Amino acid sequence: MKAQTMSAWMRSFYKLSLSAAVFCVLSIGYAVSTSGQDAQESITVGNAKITGVPEDWTHHHAVFSDPGTEADALKNGTYSEWSKIVNDPRYIIQQLKRRLPAQGPAAEDVTRIEEEARARQAARAEEITAAEAAAPEWGRIKGWSRPKIAKDWSMVLGPSATVGAGNYPAKFSFFPNATPNCAGTSSPDFVVYNTSVVGSSTQASIVAYDNLYATTCASDGPIPTVYWAFNTGGTVKTSVVLSLTGSQVIFVQSPSPSGNPQVVLLKWAALPAGRSVTATATIHSTAFTVSATTPLTSMDVGAQISGTGIPAGDTIAAVGSATGGTLATQTTAALTGEPVNISADAGGPDTLTAVTPSNYSGCMARWASRPTLPAKPA
Repeated sequence: MKAQTMSAWMRSFYKLSLSAAVFCVLSIGYAVSTSGQDAQESITVGNAKITGVPEDWTHHHAVFSDPGTEADALKNGTYSEWSKIVNDPRYIIQQLKRRLPAQGPAAEDVTRIEEEARARQAARAEEITAAEAAAPEWGRIKGWSRPKIAKDWSMVLGPSATVGAGNYPAKFSFFPNATPNCAGTSSPDFVVYNTSVVGSSTQASIVAYDNLYATTCASDGPIPTVYWAFNTGGTVKTSVVLSLTGSQVIFVQSPSPSGNPQVVLLKWAALPAGRSVTATATIHSTAFTVSATTPLTSMDVGAQISGTGIPAGDTIAAVGSATGGTLATQTTAALTGEPVNISADAGGPDTLTAVTPSNYSGCMARWASRPTLPAKPA
């Protein structure tokens, strides 16, 4: 089957709405922490550069059959059609996801990435073999062992919040066969959820999380952390769609308090302003309290927190009550009813103001990163 073009889908998508909203969020300046994971892979396909792999529900509707070799296309008189397929970024993304070879100019890059992935898998298989020998309680099934399936993490999107039956979050991964990108990298892997509840100053309508991988990202803070959270002035009950580069999202929302459904385009940036709370803590402690007028909620877990005595890049590891929480890292100075800032959580999102379509193209949203969390004091 040939690829289904997205243009027809997009035309249908826009017919869902009689109005549109566009948002852009300028990036906030943060020190960039670099590591080996920051060296991004990239593949140039046609006029596009693939630096990551978007995954959302629309990708289930674009399927490419094997286009064959260039020689076959020349022989069969189908070279023009063959060239369009092999230079389509969606074709290369499909082959990367399926871990299959590709045809065309990007074939060598796809092969190289797959070979690197196989090498990592082989190394991982050796680790598992060693772990099985050390932990026979895993049990053996037909000569091989595996650990029980365990949930890596769960997050509270808000009271009554849900992605919704039949909906899917959108994921952006920097080559799923490569080393995972955690919160300490300049461009972390992330996943975006709609909440299906009305956005407000205390409830996000759309939330993104990074630091996703329990086995590789623990050193960068809690699993996961809130990457960004926005109140877009409506209720988002549909799945979110990502752009090729992951720097933009599109979705349908019902505006608040009423109005026609809107198609929303959003250029996001990490770490919006969040909200200010009044906190108290002793030195070299992870426990802190806040006033009852600025309560904590379960949605604050994973959000960054900053202020006097709080190490750069620190996050909220747990919330025990409306007035008590736990930091991921110990304080370096005492807090005595001082203001601190909680950045981007589902309960304290940044409220966006729509811009005109003519101004949207000029928005310069950029990737932002968080500093790697410092080591905890001994």
